[in-house]
Amino acid sequence: MNRYVNIGVSCATAAVIAAAAAALSAQAQPPATGKPAQPPTTAKPAQPPTTAKPAIKFNQFGGSLGGPILQNRVLFFTSYEGYREESGVTVQGNVATQATRNRMMAALPYPETKMVLDNMPLPNVPINDVIGRYTDARTLVRRDNTFLGKVDFEAGTGRLSVTASRMRPFANVPRIQIENDQQYTNGSKRISTNYVMTKNSYVSESRFGWNRNTLDRFDAFWLA
Repeated sequence: MNRYVNIGVSCATAAVIAAAAAALSAQAQPPATGKPAQPPTTAKPAQPPTTAKPAIKFNQFGGSLGGPILQNRVLFFTSYEGYREESGVTVQGNVATQATRNRMMAALPYPETKMVLDNMPLPNVPINDVIGRYTDARTLVRRDNTFLGKVDFEAGTGRLSVTASRMRPFANVPRIQIENDQQYTNGSKRISTNYVMTKNSYVSESRFGWNRNTLDRFDAFWLA
């Protein structure tokens, strides 16, 4: 009698162990149907809005002309070169949100405050409730006109050369403000003379020059 009881207990214990092993195996195996579990996705940071890319243009042109005025006595040479360039640039910066603008107007209820705020765009990339980022594609404009003239003529026992040039570079650089681009107007004027006298025993050279460079920068906000 004890023999059969012992056999029954052993069989019951083996069944419990087998059931537990099957349960653990089932937990370790992925489900038979369906896709495997994917890690949770996180939200992507806000991207600036897509804006049209400005066209890129570059035109360079010019010409030169020279020749004798008096045969073997007076010669001249002149040239002109200019270019026009338009290229796209990205402007970006932090600006006040509408809520911040309202608080500023409440604290400083003056026409000057509204004038300054109207010149600033609203953010198109959120940061927080106080400020945001404004990003846009603008057009950078550059141009220049360069003139050069030179005259050589025989003067006495030597040769005199007079050279004059003028340059006028201009650039219009966009900024994030509305209608407040920075304009750079450069100027360069130059005159130089050179007199060379040749003798049998020596060579003499005399030079004189004058040069003037200017740079003006204006904000379109103040030119309006």
